[in-house]
Amino acid sequence: MSLINTTLSISSSGKVTTTPDSVTVTQNDTTLEYTLDRASEAEWQLTGASTTASSGQTSRPVVSPDGNSVNIVDANTVAETFSVIIYFAERTSGAKHWHDPTVTNEPPA
Repeated sequence: MSLINTTLSISSSGKVTTTPDSVTVTQNDTTLEYTLDRASEAEWQLTGASTTASSGQTSRPVVSPDGNSVNIVDANTVAETFSVIIYFAERTSGAKHWHDPTVTNEPPA
């Protein structure tokens, strides 16, 4: 199984920057891991995720107990581009936000 990590940097106003901005998946059963950077961990927590992928392409999201990462397994059996909607909240106020980085599936031959 392959792993692709994307780091989320979230400003105090909730503006998100992802590194990389989008990912391309080329192997089956790839784990997509979205992780807060250290500066964002104190103020924000990840609360969940969903996708716009075709049915059966992605697993249910798993959020780490500390709220610093969320993982989704991408079957990558259908060529498509979809969004992963990452839900996050401010730790003190609970204010909720979301961000939707893009994933492109390119299944192996």
